Amino acid sequence: MSLMNSFRTEFHDLPIWYLSICVVISTILGMSVHHFIVHILQQPPNYLSQAMGGYLLKFAIVLIHILQALATIILYALISRHWKLKSYWIQVLVFAVILAAINENLLRRFIMEILANKIEVSYEFILVAIPAYLSFALPALFIVTFFSYFKKIGWWKYIILFVLVFLSYQYVETFAHSTITALFPLKPGGITLGDYGFIVTIFIFATYLIPVASMCIAYLWSRKSFPKRGRGFLYFLLLVGVHGQLIGFFQMATSQGNLFYRILYYGSFLWELLIVTYTIVFLVERKLAR
Repeated sequence: MSLMNSFRTEFHDLPIWYLSICVVISTILGMSVHHFIVHILQQPPNYLSQAMGGYLLKFAIVLIHILQALATIILYALISRHWKLKSYWIQVLVFAVILAAINENLLRRFIMEILANKIEVSYEFILVAIPAYLSFALPALFIVTFFSYFKKIGWWKYIILFVLVFLSYQYVETFAHSTITALFPLKPGGITLGDYGFIVTIFIFATYLIPVASMCIAYLWSRKSFPKRGRGFLYFLLLVGVHGQLIGFFQMATSQGNLFYRILYYGSFLWELLIVTYTIVFLVERKLAR
């Protein structure tokens, strides 16, 4: 079944206008909370990069990629039970795009670094975007391949798959960036800090539509794999893993000031994701329940 026919078949109960409204509302609510916390509140001093001689940050990154690999495999297992995509390569492509989009690495990251930080376009899309795309394409390729062609292999298949996905998240982007840099030694350009201005703020909200849309599509494909009670919370936990949103916990622990204020500030991505997830689940389930 083609990609477009699959969308028409599986999402026929949710018209495109309703899905669009769902994505826009989720984007506005989630990004408004994040924008308020990060740009209005004062950042508490944080020493994560210096804690334990820098080893705590390295440990945090490894732990994040471990959980990200596990969550990515679970997400595909839930999605693949319900989508009707038959082509192997279409499955790889669609899942890679979903992963990149959820992690804000499809277009949002690169557009915002160009606009907000004044990074050179050539540097951004050659030395940053290509390694990032590879870091999501390889996990998608490994996962779809294992689920498609190694169904009869025992439990150790999942251990091999987990290791491959973890190594992809941990090393592929860095290795690809170093390799491409050796071939194309481009300069990143200047960096601008401070108030971004109205136009950049508009793009902050507009580009966030992409990851929210992918979260919505992934939920529509996986919702029947969740129990009816607690779908919002379970999907939120899954997205925390897929998105790698655990660094905030380490920042909370290694910052100074009032504990609740630190949780509020360094948990901004979690609050954003929580609001987006519950808004998507609420609006989708409300429509389908009719």
